Amino acid sequence: MYFDVEDGSGDRLQGILHRQADAPLAVLVHGLTGCEGSFYILESATNLLSAGYSVLRLNLRGAGPSRATCGGHYSAGSSHDLAAVLGLLPAELTARGLVLVGYSLGGNVVLKYLAERTFVAKPDCAVAVSPAI
Repeated sequence: MYFDVEDGSGDRLQGILHRQADAPLAVLVHGLTGCEGSFYILESATNLLSAGYSVLRLNLRGAGPSRATCGGHYSAGSSHDLAAVLGLLPAELTARGLVLVGYSLGGNVVLKYLAERTFVAKPDCAVAVSPAI
């Protein structure tokens, strides 16, 4: 999936969606130097899919395949990019529930999104694994 960030940068984030019928969505946010293909993202996706979730393996700005479609790079303050992606998701993807899972720096991004309380999509649950806070 592609997500055109509407901040005037022209950047386009990318993610891999594994969709299951009538399932809640888990959005996985990688850590520093990670991407959709990082081992911990792939293992988490496999486990969540087995548990009945749809999974979006998100690449933050300038990470993995998003490197080719972005002029900028992500940071611990990139909650605006997560908000942009969540706002661009079709409603039917989050209708059964939304879970955010962030690892390391991605955990910080998830926590920052939650703390800002300007939800474009309010998660039912969030997990931050070893967040860089």
